[in-house]
Amino acid sequence: MLQIYYTRTYTPTVTPVTPEGTPAESEGPKGQPQTGTPVFILGNPNVPIDETVKRTFDDGTTEKKVPDEGIYTIDENSKVTFTPEPDFVGKATGVTVKRVGKNGMPVTATYTPKVHPDTSFVDKEGNSLSPTEDGTKPTKDNPRIQDC
Repeated sequence: MLQIYYTRTYTPTVTPVTPEGTPAESEGPKGQPQTGTPVFILGNPNVPIDETVKRTFDDGTTEKKVPDEGIYTIDENSKVTFTPEPDFVGKATGVTVKRVGKNGMPVTATYTPKVHPDTSFVDKEGNSLSPTEDGTKPTKDNPRIQDC
């Protein structure tokens, strides 16, 4: 009797469950702290973000000093606080926040602050034309300023 055997090979494709990070930005006046919280989204409901793993920056620290810009700190809820140097203005370098999924897969997102200069508007005699409240655009009407 002739016996015939068939061999089949099954090769499964495994797609890793990868959580996603959404960046955060903030804007604020010169010399004032700012905050931002990057958002982390599950890659799959069966593989959540591991809440037992401490939130850190990408280098594993919870505080980072960027020379001539300021200091970043991160809290237990992934909220990043940026305290700018007294004279720093402009878009800061930013930091990368790292979380980990329950499957050990890392996920990152950035936080980037922008610091506005103190702005005041004066007439040719040096008198203030518009109040400076928060280092951003004037927000109060001033009767001495007319639409052009």
